[in-house]
Amino acid sequence: MLVNHSGLNESGDWWTPPGGGLIFGESLEEALIREFKEETGLVISVAEQLFITEYREIPLHAVEVFFKVKMHSGQLKIGTDPELTDDNQSITAVKFVTFRDLQLMEEKEKHHSLHHISQASDLFDKNGYFPYHSKIDK
Repeated sequence: MLVNHSGLNESGDWWTPPGGGLIFGESLEEALIREFKEETGLVISVAEQLFITEYREIPLHAVEVFFKVKMHSGQLKIGTDPELTDDNQSITAVKFVTFRDLQLMEEKEKHHSLHHISQASDLFDKNGYFPYHSKIDK
């Protein structure tokens, strides 16, 4: 399941797993459940933590924690980002993506955690810490 955000990179399209920031007092699992519902219309539960990435690209510095999830209900739909105004939404599409689809996407059009993923084990067996090396790191 990937969400396409427009205007967040040079190519115009950026496919990423659903997610976002925490509301004060919210657990990581509560935030992920909320973000999935907001962005995709799907109700999920959180299964297990997979890996952590660190993203540093001006103006954003984020620690991203990835989980395996289980879908329970809901209708897949293009959701919204409540932090943005109605006329400034960045989510343009949501879809279930096969590993073949992922391979066909250009690297610049997908989240760095999805680079070099060609089969389920490449993603679901990934664990540990993976920093994103941005232009500011070079």
